[in-house]
Amino acid sequence: MTAPSPHRSAYARLLRLRRLRLTGWQRALLVEGVLVVGALLALADAVSAWTVVVLPVAVAAAVKAQDVLTGLLDPPESAAPSPRQAGGAVPKAAGR
Repeated sequence: MTAPSPHRSAYARLLRLRRLRLTGWQRALLVEGVLVVGALLALADAVSAWTVVVLPVAVAAAVKAQDVLTGLLDPPESAAPSPRQAGGAVPKAAGR
């Protein structure tokens, strides 16, 4: 197993996101925002106290599902035709 890259967030490493690249405000909204909303709803007795635990897990599952679905719908880079296969001209290497 390779070491995780240092520039990826803990949220992306925890969910093992491959395609999605979340910005700072998106991570804050998905982690702290969902925790705050769940806690406020629980404190207002609008929902059960389990919402504080279940809501962040449900959001993380939705983010992971989006990442997996994006991977299934996007063709891999290796499936793109090379310039020779596409009938285009092959660029010459510099210095030749």
